[in-house]
Amino acid sequence: MKILKNILIVIIALVVFIGIAGFLVLPPLLKPVVAKKISAALHREASIDQIKINPFAPSVTVKGFKLADPGEKTSFVAFETLHVNAAVMTSIFRRALILDEIRLDKPYIGVTRKEDGSYNFSDLIPKETAKKEEPSKPFLFSLNNIQVIDGNIDFRDRPNKTDHTIRKLNVAIPFISNIEYYMKNYVEPKFSAIVNGHTVAIAGKTQPFLTSRATRFDIDMKDIDVPFYMQYVPVKLNFKLTEARLDASIQLNFIMHQGKSSELKLTGQAALRNVNLDDLNGNKILRLPALRVNLASVEPFAPNIHLSEIALDNPQLVIRRDKKGQINLLNLAGQKKINEQAKPAGTEDKSDTGNANKKKDLNLLVDQLLIDKADITFIDAQPSQPVKIEINPLRLSVSKLSLKRGNLADVDLALVIDKKSDITVKGSLGIEPLAADLALDVKSLAIRSFQPYFTESVQMDVTRGAISTAGKLSLAMDAKNKPVIK
Repeated sequence: MKILKNILIVIIALVVFIGIAGFLVLPPLLKPVVAKKISAALHREASIDQIKINPFAPSVTVKGFKLADPGEKTSFVAFETLHVNAAVMTSIFRRALILDEIRLDKPYIGVTRKEDGSYNFSDLIPKETAKKEEPSKPFLFSLNNIQVIDGNIDFRDRPNKTDHTIRKLNVAIPFISNIEYYMKNYVEPKFSAIVNGHTVAIAGKTQPFLTSRATRFDIDMKDIDVPFYMQYVPVKLNFKLTEARLDASIQLNFIMHQGKSSELKLTGQAALRNVNLDDLNGNKILRLPALRVNLASVEPFAPNIHLSEIALDNPQLVIRRDKKGQINLLNLAGQKKINEQAKPAGTEDKSDTGNANKKKDLNLLVDQLLIDKADITFIDAQPSQPVKIEINPLRLSVSKLSLKRGNLADVDLALVIDKKSDITVKGSLGIEPLAADLALDVKSLAIRSFQPYFTESVQMDVTRGAISTAGKLSLAMDAKNKPVIK
């Protein structure tokens, strides 16, 4: 009995000692040491309000962490609370790091892109060193109940004089582990945030440590302000997108195969709303109330694109040709600037040639293309007398539009020119090779509208008159790959 009593006293004393050390002694000792070590390692002033240790949970809680930008008072990284709960016995048993809970409350990251293109964290990026051989046995871990709650990110883009914000950032990951027992289980992360005032939500499932890397993400975006991001397009734009809103609900599936190409497939829907597109002089090019695209299957690596529907509602398009013959729609984007070193004469880039040989043709299929109540204006300044032709309304329906050789699409087109002429076109149309078998019906096509195009060659002035005709139009390519019209 005396031995048991002594053992009990030792256990109680040990528990009391661990409790006093964990709850009362270690936190005030660790707080200045940890802050000093972080400051020295990152060359930034770090501060911590409080550290709590529960040796019996066991868990560690850090409150009020701040890491300032070098020489500035603004925060680079900060958070209100970081709570980590470890599973000590399970970690020892499995010889792995196992954490039962990781919770980060109200984190903040402030990123600044400087005028010279560098970032306020550029000095923290490690320089390239000689690659070390990877250990034969990877470090095993299992991280569970990972939560990021109510985060905020500021991105200050000084060269573009633009600020980006992410508010109410929430991330939840039930678990992530490279322990073999758990590797076949899907990790199901969730992400939501308000990006520049617009809601973005992503939910998915992935096997990050299996060879297949099987991954699925559901991406939902609402009311994205497209013009706000146009400044990052890497080519010169010869137009101004003054308004456009994007909604998207996309499912992304990715699989990596051993010995074969990876698979990436996108499905879902995307919609553009209230598109206003002008040229650099403020002249109208496009007004598009709604554009809807349904993705049956888009595989960029293949490349295969299968769209179940493309629908444009009430588009207004202005096509202009200036006196030099330049058409505005063909000059919307400039060339991308690429800095390349001059190659010695007579040399060839074998790698580019190989890539070109391996390049696959695009396989495109659109089940249904619908354009309803289109309003198209053509303004031609090249003739001696400027021409203005209005097509309103225009309705177009195309079924089974494909780039596959030999495939034919069904076309149904109806339009009115200058409120007088009715034209309908129905039949089949092929792209590869170019072919058509169409039934045309033209009623009251006004000759006067096209007078400027034949005034110089035919010396007459047609004050009024119209052409009406009906028949069939056939188009095919001959043996020399030249079009033949019948």
